[in-house]
Amino acid sequence: MNSLLETTRRRTTMVMALPTTSKKTESSESKPQVAETPTGSRLRKFGWAGVILAVLGTGAFVRQHNASESVASSPDVSVRQVNVITPHRASSSSTTLPATIQAYQATDLFARANGYLKAWHFDIGAPVKAGQVLAEIETPEVDQELAQAIALFKQGRAEHQQAIVELDEAKSDVALAEANIVKAKANVDFAVGQAKRYLALISSKSVAREEYENVVRDRDARNAELASANAELTRRKSNLSTREAIIESRAAVVGNRDANVRRLRDLTGFQKIVAPFDGIVTRRNAEVGMLVTAGSNTGTRPLFSMAQIDVLRVQASVPQSSAVRIKAGDEARVTIPERPGQSFMAKVARTAGAVEPMSRSLLVEVELPNADGRLLPGVYAQIRFQSSKEHADLTIPAKTLLMQSSGPHVVIVAPDDSLRMQKVTLGRDFGVAVEVLVGLKGDERLVVNPSDDLRDGQVVWIADKNSQDQVAQK
Repeated sequence: MNSLLETTRRRTTMVMALPTTSKKTESSESKPQVAETPTGSRLRKFGWAGVILAVLGTGAFVRQHNASESVASSPDVSVRQVNVITPHRASSSSTTLPATIQAYQATDLFARANGYLKAWHFDIGAPVKAGQVLAEIETPEVDQELAQAIALFKQGRAEHQQAIVELDEAKSDVALAEANIVKAKANVDFAVGQAKRYLALISSKSVAREEYENVVRDRDARNAELASANAELTRRKSNLSTREAIIESRAAVVGNRDANVRRLRDLTGFQKIVAPFDGIVTRRNAEVGMLVTAGSNTGTRPLFSMAQIDVLRVQASVPQSSAVRIKAGDEARVTIPERPGQSFMAKVARTAGAVEPMSRSLLVEVELPNADGRLLPGVYAQIRFQSSKEHADLTIPAKTLLMQSSGPHVVIVAPDDSLRMQKVTLGRDFGVAVEVLVGLKGDERLVVNPSDDLRDGQVVWIADKNSQDQVAQK
């Protein structure tokens, strides 16, 4: 083939050189003109015709050769042509969900004492520190009750002190009664001894009977005094127990009145509405002179509402299919429709730890720093969770699926270009792609848009392998 092409080039060169020689001959003035014979003219014509035929024949041969090579490189018409792609492996998973931005903590402040609003010091949007006074309330009734309670407390404490003194007196009376018993016993013993001696003397008629009878009467009198002393001791002891009970009662009264004083003093402390934490005032219903009612009953409006916004809570309900992958510490990206092109990085702070049975979702909370106050609590946002995985998930285009009665399948092209049907278990559906949980390793070549007439073991031809490899890499 190469020699034929070389011969054609030489002949073409000779043909192109002939006009140049003719011009040189015509332009030569030193040589005489020679007449051309008929035989030479015919030879020249035959030479030109041969060159043209050789060129045409060579071109036809080249076209036939190229056509034969093209036919040899194309697949057999009986072999099916398919396009293939490989699964995409992802080492991390992202889930985008609607969410609500909330203040880190928020509360409504109600009055705890009845009265009239004396003054308020902060309006909506004002930053406040914990402990700062937001408003003051006048409570004249509470002030009067406090004064009365203090007086009753002092009275009760004096009565308690009096009872203590009376108890000491009762103890002294008991001691005196005990001493009287001892004296009475001594008198009884003396009288009994005298009676015995006089009884012995009267038998010998050493004393008169009248004297003996006097001694006996004295003995009986001493016994009566002893009985009276015992009774007095019993009475004194009973009185002592009574005094002790009175002291306990007076002490209880004092404690009760003291508690009432403390309660009223606490109520007077509620005359000032103070901020419970650092934050901003989000609502104010307080007006000077308005009647303030204690408590938060139905219909009672709070005097103030506060919110802490230096750190925000972003809560989202994560579906069960994605909840198992989200844990504390995972990265999250928060976006707000009103701030296009901006995103705010945060981390998962905590999860509910249990899936809600009604919605089959897990409550996840993300803490979002907001020191500059750019973000407002209560707005709608979108949160994207980026969670790492121990095992990378596989995703395949939805157009590679072949749905059969036994379940979803894919058609795999083996290394020898034969087909193999593979059943797969699907996970999440992303629309144009689906997640494969079971059935693939990740390095398979999958047929794109497989038809129902493909069979196991069927040999196919992969169209444009280089292009398919590039698509797979992308």
